Amino acid sequence: MDRDKMWVLRSGKVVEDALFHHALLLDSERLCHSFIIDMTNNDLVKQDVFTQIEWQEILEENRKPNPDLPKTLKAYMNGLNSDSFSSLRSKLYERHAWQVDYDHAAHSDFDWVHSTMLNMVRLLQSKNLAYNHLESWYNAHVWRFVDTVFDDNDDVTVVRGESSSKASTVRRNEGRQDVAVRQKMGARLDLVIRTKHADHSKNIELGGGECGKNHEDATGTKRLNEAKLKLPKSLKDMVNDILSVYPALKNDIETFGFATYGKSLE
Repeated sequence: MDRDKMWVLRSGKVVEDALFHHALLLDSERLCHSFIIDMTNNDLVKQDVFTQIEWQEILEENRKPNPDLPKTLKAYMNGLNSDSFSSLRSKLYERHAWQVDYDHAAHSDFDWVHSTMLNMVRLLQSKNLAYNHLESWYNAHVWRFVDTVFDDNDDVTVVRGESSSKASTVRRNEGRQDVAVRQKMGARLDLVIRTKHADHSKNIELGGGECGKNHEDATGTKRLNEAKLKLPKSLKDMVNDILSVYPALKNDIETFGFATYGKSLE
């Protein structure tokens, strides 16, 4: 690792050195072994890897604000607030201005919200959510809106079904020169969000997800293994893969991941 590229905090502490020495003390794999910091968990402060002041500096470094929803779309969504299913259905069945003269480029987000809400109302009124189902049922019925959110985007698609991350495959086979050496498979995610190209040029992975049929508590084994370890490592691989194509974006790149367990999302 190039020391000139390491992150030096105002206190003089080198982040990579701190993570390395902490990782040596652990008896099982953690994110710090991959030089990844979980910004939602301050265990590294509790374990004296960083001080509270250093941790605050880490949290604020190159922090990006969440994008705002377009005002017209936000107003439409707020207008759907209801205190009963019948009231919500009435609002969904109303003829809105965007439906009168529908333009897919301008109104696809409205259409996505509308169809998602209709699907959810039907699902809730059917009372099917009161029962346990297989993981595939939740993906098809509850989380369908994840698969359709990019329907209006010609460049991005959602791939489900234990799809192997190409970025992870690249990292695991780095340095492979001999055909006699078996190629290693990348991490298999339940969902990968990536670009799509008809000319079969390199697809860029932008994010991913993990799924399960049962709700997982914060300390659940599946959640810890997938959402808190495998997924972040895959997202880092995606960042590195993007940097290999667009190195000038090193301070602007963000990948995103989420996990669904039954009816819960994180």
